[in-house]
Amino acid sequence: MTAYVPTDDGWIFYHTEVAESAGGRGVGSALVAEALKAVADDGVTVVPTCPFVVNWLEKNGESYATAGGTYRKTTREDIEALRAGLADE
Repeated sequence: MTAYVPTDDGWIFYHTEVAESAGGRGVGSALVAEALKAVADDGVTVVPTCPFVVNWLEKNGESYATAGGTYRKTTREDIEALRAGLADE
């Protein structure tokens, strides 16, 4: 599972989790890759706060951008929007 909060400026990805039995098998990477592909297809900017998504973009960001995806660094305003979005759940 990868979790996000949608905002006007993008989707804030804040958590990624796979079953413990699937750890170390690339499942998390595949999950994030597919989630971000769907976001890119919708023309939405990724705002990563989840360390796994941040690391994935550090490794794959160039190819993600070449494929049409956009992402940016997290701001203080994003953290506030994330907190507000989680409080609404």
